[in-house]
Amino acid sequence: MKKISKFSEVELEVIKVLWSKSPQTANEVIDALEMKMDWKTKSI
Repeated sequence: MKKISKFSEVELEVIKVLWSKSPQTANEVIDALEMKMDWKTKSI
């Protein structure tokens, strides 16, 4: 049986942003992650 892996905290935050609104552009996702995680575009 294959083991199911869990999302890391960072992956989970990205998924939450993706699931929060549909559809959304890549720029909207980047903007949301920059505000939520204090990331810069280069990090994403």
